[in-house]
Amino acid sequence: MTGKYLYSNIKTKLENPHVELWRVIPEMLACFSYTVVHAYFIFLEFNIFMVVISGSMQNFIIFAFVTNLTKMKGTAFKKFDSKSYLSQINFDAKDRLQKTLYIILFQVSQWDRSIPDIQVKLFFIYVVGAIIEHIKHITVLIQCGQLS
Repeated sequence: MTGKYLYSNIKTKLENPHVELWRVIPEMLACFSYTVVHAYFIFLEFNIFMVVISGSMQNFIIFAFVTNLTKMKGTAFKKFDSKSYLSQINFDAKDRLQKTLYIILFQVSQWDRSIPDIQVKLFFIYVVGAIIEHIKHITVLIQCGQLS
């Protein structure tokens, strides 16, 4: 179950006039719990990112590759049809925009800190992510038989 599913389930039940409010409470609690846990994991990810970006360049490169290769492994080796591949492309475009905004906001928020090579590291995150996404899309196109 994801937060989007839980939220849509709550919305559907609330729009139905025949459903009592007390029947929606378990979904609301699950949605709240999901939100809290998700926020906690984002907080942990940000803390790990701060430790890695403040460290040496070698550790940062390992972190960037492992993070992006894990994302590629999760999507590139699944079966895709044309419709699901198109939605994957849309998701990746949205993810790329979010990553761009995140990098810009991170750079602005860390303006007064002295992090060595921060511009190089942030640019590296962006470029490695783009390369891994292109490899992922080429792999999916080959598996779908649309690229030989």
